[in-house]
Amino acid sequence: MFSCSSIGVKLGGIGSAVVGWMLKWGGYDGTAAVQSAQAVNTIFFMYAVMPIIFGVIMAILLYFLKVEKANKEWDEKHMKGEAA
Repeated sequence: MFSCSSIGVKLGGIGSAVVGWMLKWGGYDGTAAVQSAQAVNTIFFMYAVMPIIFGVIMAILLYFLKVEKANKEWDEKHMKGEAA
């Protein structure tokens, strides 16, 4: 469990860095009273468009992931060994 938590923290740090880099690329200025159109578009892309893209990619990957079939094959293989 600790390893999973540790990798999650590390990947979260990378994700935070990517967000910062994207905001810089988009021209975000934290001290500005009003953000530029490019900064607003970048923020919209990061918080509306990217999650949709990643959601579609994950759905496609999960569609091709045959967990139930693999579990059934594993059960058949290992249950025969216990019965003997």
